[in-house]
Amino acid sequence: MKEKTIQFLALMVILLLQACGSDDHNGTDHIIQGNVKGILLQPLNNGGLTPAVSETYPKEAFVLAIKLTTDSEAWVGYGRTAVDLPDPITAIRVYSVNNFNDSYPAGSDISSLFKQYPLYINNNLDDTLERGKHIERIDYLDGFFYKALLMQPTAGAHQFKVEIQLKSGKLFTAETEELIFV
Repeated sequence: MKEKTIQFLALMVILLLQACGSDDHNGTDHIIQGNVKGILLQPLNNGGLTPAVSETYPKEAFVLAIKLTTDSEAWVGYGRTAVDLPDPITAIRVYSVNNFNDSYPAGSDISSLFKQYPLYINNNLDDTLERGKHIERIDYLDGFFYKALLMQPTAGAHQFKVEIQLKSGKLFTAETEELIFV
């Protein structure tokens, strides 16, 4: 009986230590390896209660959602999945395809006019690339980078090109469709 009590107590201590242990994955339950394969862009109207796709975009409330596609399949199961990138992201750049305004003609790098934006209050506002670090892991389920436009463009049609650069030098690009700003 005494031996079973000791085994039970030892098991309880182990379970307690696991429950109190640190979370090395920052809230991620499963981590897989993957390589960037492409970019998907989603323009959002941020003028309402929640950002949404729109036919027109207010000049003062525009967010560009940038999603990376990878060669990894999502882990099907309980919890959040993240993808470790062996070839990390070193830059995310945004260019104007047409004249943005008088100061930024077509082809201008307008990355500095966009700021990392948390779509939800619990998302991280920190922009890793602005701090000179690489992005080595992306959240698979919400693997978007949300970029809020800080300067109002001229009213009318605009189009943006996004370029993602990896440490190896590999580039991925995508362009938005023509967007109407009002």
